[in-house]
Amino acid sequence: MTHLVSVWKSAFAVGIQEIDEEHQQLFECLDAIMLSLNTPASRAQATEALERLDLYTRTHFRVEEALMRLFDYPDIDAHKREHGVFIEKIAELRKRIVDEDVSKAIAAFLTNWLVEHIKRADTAYVAYFRERSKLALLAKTG
Repeated sequence: MTHLVSVWKSAFAVGIQEIDEEHQQLFECLDAIMLSLNTPASRAQATEALERLDLYTRTHFRVEEALMRLFDYPDIDAHKREHGVFIEKIAELRKRIVDEDVSKAIAAFLTNWLVEHIKRADTAYVAYFRERSKLALLAKTG
């Protein structure tokens, strides 16, 4: 099994320390899910790891969405919808964790979703934040 956290910093950092730290925590949750699939008590551990992922994800999404409101991010509604889909998927997967094949599919889905979301959606709002910060600096000095 591959641990995602060992690859995280170089591949997925968006450049906002708090967000990067929260993303790292999400990857650690995914690692716990993947590890649980290789242990005798895997269902209980996977369920616990999914619960932890659910709680942490909700907290992380609130932080991101607060930053988006602060910077008046124009794509906040679409971003929030993606977050909502992910939360719903976690709830659905928690109900289906009893089957090993489903558990492996869960880990694959969560990993792929998180990687793609960070690379596409999160990178977009960070670029917007940076641009807004430059514009704010220009407005103060100009």
